[in-house]
Amino acid sequence: ERPIIIIVTAFGSESMMISADSDQYIDAFLTKPLIRSKLVSLLNQIKGVISSPKELQQSINEKHETALATLRGARILLVEDNEINQELAQELLRTNGMRVSVANNGQEALDILEEYQFDGVLMDCQMPIMDGYQATKLLRAQPRFEDLPILAMTANAMSSDKEKVLSVGMNDHIAKPIDVTDMLVCMSKWISTEKNNSEDDVKISLPDKVAPATFVEIDGLETDKGLKICQGNSELYKKILLKFVDNQSNFHEHFQQALIQNDSELMIRQAHTLKGVAGNIGATELYKSARQLESSIAKEHSEQDIKELLNIVKDQLLSLCIAINNLISLQPIPQAKAIDLSTAREKLAELRTLIEDNDTDALELFEQLQQLFSTDSKMQRKVQDMTKAVNGYDFDEALELLNELESSLSL
Repeated sequence: ERPIIIIVTAFGSESMMISADSDQYIDAFLTKPLIRSKLVSLLNQIKGVISSPKELQQSINEKHETALATLRGARILLVEDNEINQELAQELLRTNGMRVSVANNGQEALDILEEYQFDGVLMDCQMPIMDGYQATKLLRAQPRFEDLPILAMTANAMSSDKEKVLSVGMNDHIAKPIDVTDMLVCMSKWISTEKNNSEDDVKISLPDKVAPATFVEIDGLETDKGLKICQGNSELYKKILLKFVDNQSNFHEHFQQALIQNDSELMIRQAHTLKGVAGNIGATELYKSARQLESSIAKEHSEQDIKELLNIVKDQLLSLCIAINNLISLQPIPQAKAIDLSTAREKLAELRTLIEDNDTDALELFEQLQQLFSTDSKMQRKVQDMTKAVNGYDFDEALELLNELESSLSL
């Protein structure tokens, strides 16, 4: 009798299960970080009848829909300093029926929570100014925040990292690269909301079967994984890739500065950030190299060892950025359309009412405005600035930007 084979992986768990449907030798899967409940469940399953990959996929879909029913309309505060992770997480949460506001660090999160109520917080751990650990400690010290669900979102997947998360008062741990279903299931264990909204108030897009990748495969980038994380949204994936190039192409220079200053904390944070975003776009080899670099700094290896790893990261990152730029340039360019002034003015009027009421529901209009102004980069930038202002609860600034946008539109 052949032994049972279980694949343990940190990437692409769902896609691997589907692709393994024709593989007669693979019996089951476990995803990293290893969670006790998952291991127990799998062992119980093995004692009985092991589900086929198709049955496992059906179970994943059912879990996904059950989680959505609990999370529909929830107000989530996303605490994250990296623009790429912000963009991805906001889109995934909104697509799945939640309302999202963003804080760029722990201190901003504390300030926002002083004035506004949320059903739950997704907390990055490593951030400048104030990290997620310190922010959570300060929140738990206040009785009114004792029961606020706070879930860590971090690329650190070791059991010791999860223990640290729990020790400061967070409820649970969501690993990066993001597995959307795992994220939603974890959130639904802790976060729920009384549905005070009408059925049409919050729209949910249940994830359909992901369409075949529209991106050609290139060395260093597994686009099927990136598209899976983006729930098959190729436009979102394209935006994330371009932001990756903009934000990370100078990684080597920034890291060198931190190395010269012997600032190990900053070096760890930079490597950690690169690791997280590389994983989320499907850059598996770069993810592994950045993880090695981060670990080497944390273990206080020699400067020579760190420099050797840095050079590997530098070469991989340069090749990847060039490949992404070439990849995006190969994508079909949509035909430019004239701005629909009537619709734009209607949306801006709707937006003004929400901003004057200090209502973060204004965020739901920004994506529509970005599409309306797709042929005007200046107007798109104004919308982006308004998005940041509303995310930071600076409604006065948002109103000023709205006035500028309306003035530009009337010219």
